[in-house]
Amino acid sequence: MNPEPPPFQEANRCDVCKCSFTAFRRRPLPQFGIHTNVRVCSDCFNSFSRSQDDGLNASVGRINNVAENVSRLDINGDVEDNPDLNPPQPPPTNPECKCGMPLCICVASLTPAAAVPMQTVCSSSITLNAKPKKADAIPRQRRSTQDSRQGSASGSDKPQADYEVNGEGLREAIKNADIAGVKDLLNKAAVFNQTEIAFVLMDHGARLDCKNSQGETPLDCAPVTLQYKMKMKMEEALQGLGLGVNLGTRATHPLPPEIVVKMLKDNGFNKVKLFEADHQALKALGNSGIQVMVGIPNELLEPLASSVQAAINWVSQNVSTFVTSYSTDIRYVAVGNEPFLKQYGEKFTQTTFPALQNIQAALIKAGLGRRVKATVPLNADVYQTDSGLPSGGDFRANIRDLMVSMIKFLNDNGAPLIVNIYPFLSLNSDPNFPVDYAFFDGAASPVVDGSTTYTNVFEANYDTLISALEKNGFSNMPVIVGEVGWPTDGDPNANSKNAQKFNQGLINRIFQGRGTPKRPTPPDIYIFSLIDEDAKSIDPGRFERHWGIFYFDGVVKYQLQMGNNKSLIPAKGVKYYPRRWCVMSPQALPTDPNVNNGVSYACQHADCTGLGYGSSCGFLDARANASYAFNMYYQTMNQSAGACSFNNLGIITTTDPSQDGCRFEIMIDISKTKEKTSGSSPSMGPTLQKVMGLILFAVAWIISFAT
Repeated sequence: MNPEPPPFQEANRCDVCKCSFTAFRRRPLPQFGIHTNVRVCSDCFNSFSRSQDDGLNASVGRINNVAENVSRLDINGDVEDNPDLNPPQPPPTNPECKCGMPLCICVASLTPAAAVPMQTVCSSSITLNAKPKKADAIPRQRRSTQDSRQGSASGSDKPQADYEVNGEGLREAIKNADIAGVKDLLNKAAVFNQTEIAFVLMDHGARLDCKNSQGETPLDCAPVTLQYKMKMKMEEALQGLGLGVNLGTRATHPLPPEIVVKMLKDNGFNKVKLFEADHQALKALGNSGIQVMVGIPNELLEPLASSVQAAINWVSQNVSTFVTSYSTDIRYVAVGNEPFLKQYGEKFTQTTFPALQNIQAALIKAGLGRRVKATVPLNADVYQTDSGLPSGGDFRANIRDLMVSMIKFLNDNGAPLIVNIYPFLSLNSDPNFPVDYAFFDGAASPVVDGSTTYTNVFEANYDTLISALEKNGFSNMPVIVGEVGWPTDGDPNANSKNAQKFNQGLINRIFQGRGTPKRPTPPDIYIFSLIDEDAKSIDPGRFERHWGIFYFDGVVKYQLQMGNNKSLIPAKGVKYYPRRWCVMSPQALPTDPNVNNGVSYACQHADCTGLGYGSSCGFLDARANASYAFNMYYQTMNQSAGACSFNNLGIITTTDPSQDGCRFEIMIDISKTKEKTSGSSPSMGPTLQKVMGLILFAVAWIISFAT
């Protein structure tokens, strides 16, 4: 039996041609009479292979430059190279190449793969969750990190156990927080020839976007067979993460549901959150492959909390019907929307949890309890931190007991907690808020929380929630970010430039699989939102109608890279009213008092939020300002006769009055949509839902009284 060859070692130069190189593999070359474990570059090896009959010396003369491009992981920068050569070994019998690549480690049959110490090539090299990289992260406290440091402090630099040199061994070392063991295992494997270990690293937060001094990424430098497998795994990971988006329906001229579903699929959104059970949308989403979260408006919380039967009826009408009849992939029911918002006071605190319990019971009764989970989307103001740092996070004192009870219920039923996070609102509400801290580019002055550094408010906010969960015994509670985004109009900070910067940074994080310091595995994230809603309430601010990454008609506002070099794709097949606009008549004078009256009337019945200070049309002169208001009313009224009168101050034109980024809209022709859907049953709108809920509640009360 042949003795096991000694470990492979690194060197700065090829033992044959003496050329320097920075990354390499070496192997014995018994076919050339070289039985020691020489360190050889790829050129020498290939030259030896081509000139076996000509002898070794003739090959050396044809060597030109080093062509070795194998990337290394910087897992342990403190590993020291052994400069001594290994002792001679007998030639192995029947050498067998384990991967088929020219420079992979080839050994005799049944001989374990030799070790290749890691060499620092990339400053932002692949990292493990047990000791994550802190560049663009927020402060965190992490038990596994603390345990690891304690282990290091003990002075032990040897593995805690004898792990197998494979992915399972690496997992076990990571689980044990055994840093020495992880380093030892990585030093015993040629990582880019060990597919399983490469996958383990990817599963534990390994980054594939770092580059070496030649500008190469680990994916570029991996063997071809492993490149393919790694790309496939990345695709699977992206599909698993999913890209979610919110779809609001508070629009005077909504896009047809089938066009919206096509938009979602064209742009890679495989999760959508509806704020109410829009039946046409739920039908269109059937057999689409898109996962659905369907919402229940806050107005329905009281009847649903008071009657289990009302909850059963709601689930039957708005969930079961679409799951069974249309194969709509409903995954969650969002019970209420930010019901504990501070501005609401105690309005919904007594009804939210009972409504949640009744909806979950109704889902179970309908046989959907395993497939569909009931949860509650919460605003980030349900938690806070007295220290101003994420580690100090806890739930608001006035709802803490309620939150703990509700989270326990969610946890017991396998449902996630949903939180809405809005860096824009943090910036908009505080004039002293650092602008860069709202974005993801790492330009902000960091916030230091113990051993963790936070460079953006999204991570700090999210980890504040995680700290609150940990303090209350829910360290492993799954969390979904139900809403996050940036508006493009209605405020000086709300513009396309800022929205593009924020949302591109957010999307990059999603596709890179980046979480936060406390939760390195990224949560599901639903961008707010897909399209603008011109009938949405503007009580919080004029920007509320402009959160979409698309305009109301599906036109792209600004480009985003959506992965795989794909850009946003606009809606297709949208039908508009004729190209006519209503503007102020050239004969009318801006000083005419009827102009102001006309503008006020128009803006009471149409969306004029684009006219405010710092908005897209805030720079218009008096005449253009009036024209904008007149046109919005004219379009909202479906270009109907008389809608452009304004006491003879308005006139219809076929020349587009848009200017310098200020869009004078033409609305979607909703008559086309009505014609197309006239044969289908109408959806039950929120008002009818509320009435039906009250009726059901009254019936249930009468029955209970009679009995």
